[in-house]
Amino acid sequence: MHLHILTKEQLREGSLRLHNGVWVLAKPLVLSGEVASGALAKLDAFPDQERFVVEILALAGELPLRVLEGLVDPSVVDRLEEQLVLETKLIRSPVVQLKDRLFADAIQANLPPGRCRSLWEDMMPAVRPSDMTKLSLPHYVLWGLDSGARPDEELLLAAASTANELRDPAAALRIVQVIENRRCNPRAVVEEARALAALGRWDEADSTLAGMEPLAEAEAPEVVAAVMIENLRVSRSVSRASVGLDESLRSAINAALHQLPKADQASLANHLVLAEAEQFCFEGRYSEIPETVLGMYGNHDLPFSQRVRAGGMTAEAFAMTGRQHESVELARSVLDELWQDDLPGSVRGEVHFQVFTSLMVSGMFAECLDMLERGSELKAARLGELVGGELARGLVHAYSGRPDLALQSLLPALSQLQVQRPSALLQLAHAATAYVLSLQQKVVQAQEHAALARASGSRGSWIVGRATSYFLLLSGTNHSKEAAAAELLRHAEEEFLLGNSGHGLSFLSAAVRLSGGESGARLAEAAQKTDGLLGEMSEYLGNGLFLDDAQLLLKAARFARDAGNTLLYFESATAAHAAAVRSGNKSDIKVARTLENASYRQLHYSNSPDRVLALLTPFELELARRAAEGTTSAELGRELNLSTRTVDWHLGRLFDKLHISGRVELSEIVG
Repeated sequence: MHLHILTKEQLREGSLRLHNGVWVLAKPLVLSGEVASGALAKLDAFPDQERFVVEILALAGELPLRVLEGLVDPSVVDRLEEQLVLETKLIRSPVVQLKDRLFADAIQANLPPGRCRSLWEDMMPAVRPSDMTKLSLPHYVLWGLDSGARPDEELLLAAASTANELRDPAAALRIVQVIENRRCNPRAVVEEARALAALGRWDEADSTLAGMEPLAEAEAPEVVAAVMIENLRVSRSVSRASVGLDESLRSAINAALHQLPKADQASLANHLVLAEAEQFCFEGRYSEIPETVLGMYGNHDLPFSQRVRAGGMTAEAFAMTGRQHESVELARSVLDELWQDDLPGSVRGEVHFQVFTSLMVSGMFAECLDMLERGSELKAARLGELVGGELARGLVHAYSGRPDLALQSLLPALSQLQVQRPSALLQLAHAATAYVLSLQQKVVQAQEHAALARASGSRGSWIVGRATSYFLLLSGTNHSKEAAAAELLRHAEEEFLLGNSGHGLSFLSAAVRLSGGESGARLAEAAQKTDGLLGEMSEYLGNGLFLDDAQLLLKAARFARDAGNTLLYFESATAAHAAAVRSGNKSDIKVARTLENASYRQLHYSNSPDRVLALLTPFELELARRAAEGTTSAELGRELNLSTRTVDWHLGRLFDKLHISGRVELSEIVG
């Protein structure tokens, strides 16, 4: 499909619109008009048999190769594959789908109803529901519904559940709402609530669960468990309190296990224990996560989906509670396993978010950015509105103190979030934006975003709420420097009381950097409870500030540099430079000045060598080039008819402009 045609149609229909200077997708893509005309014209160009294959694949999503070859001559499939119309992927057996997903969606949306029904009737004798792959089952059922078929209740439930797993809640909702008397069917209620929650319609999800008929005493244990778990999840995002649900969940575990054969007890018990652990993560009670969960990832006898869910939660819990070396290693291991095709998309997205959170809390900002660049599926996580990773990327740059880069991602993310339903993520995005604007000394704009963040009443997870508080306090929009430091310290103490020593370090470090060196001893002491990069870096920083020790501060600066924490890198190097000057150690002064200049050049685009070089006069550029090549001041003086002292004066001004300390750095920059 041609991108310009698609864009033109979205503009005409209002799906794509300009919001605060940013193009946002305000509603689902529209595949009518010129988009439809182009797709149907392309379809008409195929010979009959090839057209038939394209149509049924557009309607079914994908089909096993053996099923397709039972419908048409294999040579037809071969020709379409040679023309790059089809692609075959090998999971357990070959599965065929259209290569251009947008073309497939446009065909599916615009085929006349009569043609859809005719194709359904042609295919039905040769294809059974059991032939469908996981991806094709919801497509198959929707195609049948559109063709007048009435699938049985079990098939509808299976298709709705699969659509929810595949992160297609709109399809799940449409399928499940066909079921008659679904309020009496707890499985249907659960799938409907899941779909509504995924669409951000939390109050409707809550009403759906509340309107369910009471569970029968003889109801299957796994159904009882599913209802309890969905109740638990929905209660987090609505005004209804979740008091008693933890106890109900534990009661459900005990009641359910006694009704099951021994072979099924372990699987259901693990499922429920993971749901309880998920609630602990949501509430920030990481130290209460059962040991059972922490050991599940290493148990290869468990279902893969359960293992990786447990691995993601464990990595997040380890990061929060100070076991950050283990957290980072585990996060990397889990991330490497997430590409297996049989993992539900909803689980993959959730675990991606947990891995990202683990690395962020552990201070591994550079690795977080690398994860985003490698195309992780964070946009599919419970941070469902991550807007293609823009919010995630903006948050990393905000935490690392790089306002220019942060705003490049935060502003588009904000615009997209503002056209969606209000959420705690919008509140977080405003808070982070307020902070980075304050770093740029844009006080009025920072205050506007801080006010919007404080005005939001959306409920979110503990980690989102804490991050919002962190950025608001550092923005300086509602507190003096001293009051902000005191509040950060209070937050840190709350974290330590919860057992979240790893996350508490972020608040304590920020408080210490605001309040000065005397509180460094507290940071160094607290850092001993957290291993890994953040713990070591914080201990060096705390002791360096308290003892006024340039060597320790230089170590903190190097740790921050390697982690990608640019602001801490600069602040540590600056403190090291000041300490070295006070001690009179010339070697430390030189090293500290070099690191201070290097970190300063990274903080803002306006500080970067490329930017500064572009603003130099022709004389300064030529002087920089010749000096970088190794031409001495005396030689330059003779060539320019200037004294050596005058040349050195010009070079000194040049070094100041470029934020470098000598010719070695000059040669690196100019080179």
